Amino acid sequence: MTPAAPAEEHWERALARAAAEHRAAPLRFRRALTNADRSTGAALSGELLRRRPQSGAPGAEPLVVCDFTGVAGQSFAAFLIPAVRFHLAGEANDYVAKGLSGGEVAIHAGAAAAQRGDVLSGNTVLYGATSGRVAIAGRAGERFAVRNSGALAVVEGVGQHGCEYMTAGVVIVLGPFGANFGAGMTGGLAYVPAEAIAPGHIHDGFLRPAPALEPAERAALLSALAWHQAATGSPTAARYLASPDSLVRLEPLSPPVPPLAVWQSAAPWACASA
Repeated sequence: MTPAAPAEEHWERALARAAAEHRAAPLRFRRALTNADRSTGAALSGELLRRRPQSGAPGAEPLVVCDFTGVAGQSFAAFLIPAVRFHLAGEANDYVAKGLSGGEVAIHAGAAAAQRGDVLSGNTVLYGATSGRVAIAGRAGERFAVRNSGALAVVEGVGQHGCEYMTAGVVIVLGPFGANFGAGMTGGLAYVPAEAIAPGHIHDGFLRPAPALEPAERAALLSALAWHQAATGSPTAARYLASPDSLVRLEPLSPPVPPLAVWQSAAPWACASA
């Protein structure tokens, strides 16, 4: 009986092995994606953790930087760890950065797409994320950052139910947002443009607009916006860098960690300047 040929190693596992053995970090990798590429990043993160456990530590140096093009399938960048960074020139489906665990994700489609307000990611971005950061130079679908519990995100518009059930982290919206924003949100912070606030869109049972930005908070906000611009090349970010005070802080009605200022207790600003 002829023995079966060995199965071809999946590209993510092969990449993790190469990155773990690579000494001149980070390893650079390029690949085109299609809708058939689902949960891209999950196997890479898991295999890399097995080979280099320190790659999952907070603040770990990047071991692999992936530059993707095309249309990513569901759960792009799921469970990404701190040592992995994903850049996508294109768009992605639902559940981008699901369970994000310290990794970094940037999605863009050029300056013209950002200026048009193109939708570059689907629904339920950052579902259950615990840490890391996401920059999207375009709009996202509904339930953006639902159950986010620690990640930083900059996006240029979201649909309904943004920041639903969020418990920690920071979401900066540089564009319009849909109704029921902040429903069930008990922690973390959101920043939205003053001109985008429409009657009834913010769930006032959970969120309240805050007074003017504090100086240190303003500096942290500028740092996050600068990172978003550097990661995506977004012209929208450039506009808000010139006028950060046009953003309004939305904070939970019951701050989780008094007596610190809400923005100090809830915001993972350290990752904004990493």
